[in-house]
Amino acid sequence: MRPLFVLALTVLAGGCSLLEPSAPSTAPSPTTPTPAAPAAATPESAPAKAAKPPGDGWTDLGGGRFVRASSTLSSKNDLYVPAHLVDGDPKTTWVEGASGVGQGEWIELWLAEPRMVDALLLRPGYVASLPQLIKNATPKVLGVQVGDETFDAPVLGMAFSTTDAGLEEEPHLTDATGIDDCRLEEDDNNLLPRLLFLGPARPVQQVKLTIRETYSPGKDLDTVLSELTLVGPDDTPAEVAPLLTVLRALDAETVDGARIAPDARVALLGEPRVTLMERWKGSVGSATPESILTFAKASNAGGLQRAFGAVEPLADGSVRFTGGAIAGDGDGEWIEAYPVLELDGEGRITLATDAIRFDGAPGCHRTWGTDVQR
Repeated sequence: MRPLFVLALTVLAGGCSLLEPSAPSTAPSPTTPTPAAPAAATPESAPAKAAKPPGDGWTDLGGGRFVRASSTLSSKNDLYVPAHLVDGDPKTTWVEGASGVGQGEWIELWLAEPRMVDALLLRPGYVASLPQLIKNATPKVLGVQVGDETFDAPVLGMAFSTTDAGLEEEPHLTDATGIDDCRLEEDDNNLLPRLLFLGPARPVQQVKLTIRETYSPGKDLDTVLSELTLVGPDDTPAEVAPLLTVLRALDAETVDGARIAPDARVALLGEPRVTLMERWKGSVGSATPESILTFAKASNAGGLQRAFGAVEPLADGSVRFTGGAIAGDGDGEWIEAYPVLELDGEGRITLATDAIRFDGAPGCHRTWGTDVQR
């Protein structure tokens, strides 16, 4: 099934010209020295042209921004073009146009002038319509290239359920290797933004996302991405500003008492690197700057970074951020831990702990930070 409707984006291209100096209005007097001819315009005085990205297939968005994709779903009014992923409107989308659910398809943004970036803010799936989101494919894992750095990042916090027996006749493809028995639910949490924190800000000229795995209610549906925003210290969206302030402080190890609520709680993990079972057995106590930093060091490598974590608004302006799985153990049974940060309305840490998952259908458990150690 195809997405039903999306707003289209028109890209305007402009140009400029250089005005030649006008000729003198009267001839010079014989007794007056002839004035020097007007100086010819030099190349330095002409407006500089924006640099062009390497390769073909780019769409010029203006302002030194270019975008291209490996494929695009065709439509009468260019509803699903790559430009829609970076137009600032989450109600417009890029939809890949390959067969299957788009594993291996990609979209790439290139900047004429590098920007300082320390996070990516993503709206995965068809967020303009929740019923349409669950009827189309949504990324489960994305390959991420930021400059010269490349890694795979899970898209977390998607609400889904196991299928019932009647759906065995209509299997649900979720990855490139075969059939899984889970599907997305019609849950508002599936519309939330996902934040990928990269660590210290660095100059970035190129960002590329590649579809690795998907949630899909069928074998031949198209994967949808609605919006991607490059985030840096000087241009942080308000919806994630308090969270990124804390993540940046944790990464720089500059957390102090002012960033911690008076009644904050933290998982007491001991050494920065502990086994998963030790994390589960760890107690939860009063938070201090030292214990918060210990928690962050144990979580950053695979949890608070390198995953599109779910950003969930809570009551009274507070927010919960669920990071990626830190580790997982199995032997017929399994257990996984996900770091969870909760902030109050003033952007102070109120909880730093783990969401723990036990057993269930492998690959189909809900990656959501609700069952947390408190």
